[in-house]
Amino acid sequence: MPECTFKRAQFGHVPVLLAFQGDPGTAAEKGCVLFFHGLGASKDVQRPDLESLAAAGYLVVGVDSVGHGERRYPDFDRRLSKTNPDFTREFLAVVIETAREVPFLVDALEQTGLIRNGHVGIAGISQGGFITYTAVTLEPRHDHHYERFAPQTAAGVADPRGLRQFLVGTGGKSHYAVTGAKPNSEVRDGNTHGVLELKLAATGYT
Repeated sequence: MPECTFKRAQFGHVPVLLAFQGDPGTAAEKGCVLFFHGLGASKDVQRPDLESLAAAGYLVVGVDSVGHGERRYPDFDRRLSKTNPDFTREFLAVVIETAREVPFLVDALEQTGLIRNGHVGIAGISQGGFITYTAVTLEPRHDHHYERFAPQTAAGVADPRGLRQFLVGTGGKSHYAVTGAKPNSEVRDGNTHGVLELKLAATGYT
């Protein structure tokens, strides 16, 4: 298996860490994933997560959130200390400001050929999860339909022991047409509004 390559880059004022195996163009064809770290961390702290996604064939872009990593606030320890009475306001400011950069990043990555055919996703851990959810509300180019996939590996190979993927973009004001079936896609719906409710049990869900 090829080793993971890490490459530093900067788009505008946003420092990033690219992770991929083999040819970055081939990885971009499969999909580009923006990954956001947790509170107090940085893109470099998340190298194991970036490497795991790269091993699945994706081009991964670790992003330093506002006030973190290479652009860490000089007064970070005071500003984002949980003993700070204004912690919630400061935390949400980081989340919102970082999420607002996502459309710019998507455009910049497309212009440099690192996003191809609209194959882009976003993920994060802890604070990065807040950024992910906020960014989805600000980025108009995400999918507006429901799709369920058969169990598959991280590389997208059908496997009864794999994970089942759900795409739920049905909460907005309008839907997008579902064009064609992706590998392992079982159900597609581009007409129904709603949310996905899952009841989790020890060994499954309903």
